[in-house]
Amino acid sequence: MKASSALSLCIILAIGIVTVIGNLPDSTMLWAAVQNACHAPAFGVFAIALLVLLRNILPRYNHAQLVYYLLSFGITILIGVTIEIIQHFLQRDADFIDVVRDSLGAASFLGSYFILDSKITCWTKIWSGAVRNILLVLSLLIFLSAFISLGFSVTAYVMRSQEFPQICNFVSCWSDQFIKMQDATLTRVSPPVGWSDLSQSQVARLCLGESEYPGVTIEEPYPDWSSYKTLRIDAFSNSQDTLHLGLRIDDVHHNFSESDRFTCELILVAGLNSIRIPLEKVRRAPKGRETDMKAIQRVILFAHQPERPVIVYLNRFWLE
Repeated sequence: MKASSALSLCIILAIGIVTVIGNLPDSTMLWAAVQNACHAPAFGVFAIALLVLLRNILPRYNHAQLVYYLLSFGITILIGVTIEIIQHFLQRDADFIDVVRDSLGAASFLGSYFILDSKITCWTKIWSGAVRNILLVLSLLIFLSAFISLGFSVTAYVMRSQEFPQICNFVSCWSDQFIKMQDATLTRVSPPVGWSDLSQSQVARLCLGESEYPGVTIEEPYPDWSSYKTLRIDAFSNSQDTLHLGLRIDDVHHNFSESDRFTCELILVAGLNSIRIPLEKVRRAPKGRETDMKAIQRVILFAHQPERPVIVYLNRFWLE
C-alpha cells in the first residue's frame, strides 16, 4: 500500500470514529456551536483524504479526474448521513443540519483542491486565472456558510454581555439564542392596552399550554449576579383571574433536586405587575449550601398544571 493511501485511510478512520463515538461535553451553547461548526473542516479533510485514496485504488479513471471528485463528494455525504443514523441509534445528538455542514465542508475543500490540483489539465491560459479565482471565492463562501450558526451564537453572547444587567430582552432577536420553550409559545406583539411604558413598540406574548410544567427558560444568562441586590420582572396580565406562576433559578452546581435551587411563586393580577426578587433569598435558597451568585445557569418562568392556557406579556428581566 502506498504511503499516501495508508495516511489517507488513517485520516478517514480517525474522523469517522471521532465523529461517531466522540462525546465532548457541551458545557455551553457556544461550545456546542463550535463543535457543530467543526463538522465542515473535519469533513473537508475527510473528502480530500478520500480523494487521494480513490485515486490510488481506482487508477483506471486517471483520464477523467472529475470522476474522483464526484465519487469523493458523494461518498463523503453518504458517510455523513450514515454517521447521523448511527448516532441516533446510540442515543446521541443526531442532527440533519450536521449533514449540511458536512456537505459544505466537503464541497469547499474539494473545490479549493481542484484549483491547485496538478492533474487537472482543463485550464487554458485565457481562462485559468479567472475561473480559478471564481472557484476560490465560491469555495470560500461555501466554507464560511457552515459557520453562520456559530456567528449568530457569538453575536448573541456579545449582545448578552453588552446589555447586562439586563438578563433577557424578550423582544430582541439575540435573546432567541438563549430562550427555550416547554409546551409554550412566545410571539412578539404590540403592547396590550394598559401597558404603562409607551416607549415600547413590542412586547413578548407568552402562552403557557395545558401540561404539567409549561414554561420559558432563559439558558445561560450573564452568570455573575454577585454585585446586584434585586431581580426585576415586569409581567402584564389581561386576565381578570389571579394567575399563579413559578420562578426558578439554578446555578451551575445545581444537582436537579428541588431543595438545591431557588423557587418562588409569583401572583399576577390584572394589569402590569412589577415584581422584585431579593437576590439574598436566591443566594440562601439551596439547603446545605449557598447559590453561587457568580455562576447562574438558568432562569425559568413556568406554570403548574394550568387548567387552560395562561397568557402573560413580558418585556425584560433585569438586575438592580
